[in-house]
Amino acid sequence: VKVTRAKTLESARRALADFPSVIGKKTIAYTDTVQAEHTTTHLHVAEVAALIDEAHFHLYRAADDIDRAARDSVPLELLTRARIRSDCAEATRKCLEAVELMWRDTGGSGLYTTNPLGRALADLQAMNIHGGLMLDSAREIYGRVLLGPDPQATLL
Repeated sequence: VKVTRAKTLESARRALADFPSVIGKKTIAYTDTVQAEHTTTHLHVAEVAALIDEAHFHLYRAADDIDRAARDSVPLELLTRARIRSDCAEATRKCLEAVELMWRDTGGSGLYTTNPLGRALADLQAMNIHGGLMLDSAREIYGRVLLGPDPQATLL
């Protein structure tokens, strides 16, 4: 959880911090509208911040559960372990969605290798296909445990 928390949140937060300089004074293609002054850009940045906050809440809830169990020297219940795995995958996906939204707003310049949002996007895409962070798998396991059957997972 600690590594997931650091890497996913760091990538998304860094991309959000870089976003104003990435869009700079550029105009939206085929318009006279400055990207940074466009209402849609403001809405997207607010959505990005909310997605990053959601990721933060998922990851810190998971970390708090693990810390509490370690402090109290009690094993985590199966349901909690399944939810923690789901929380980590959810957070990783939220960070990817946040960066994708900003990346799309950069237009064609997002394709340049010098664009820091492109690097953050590639990093988060890689994290999202890691076996332990694949959202559908994590949700399936969590759903199985919620409904009672065997989670059919070797690592939980």
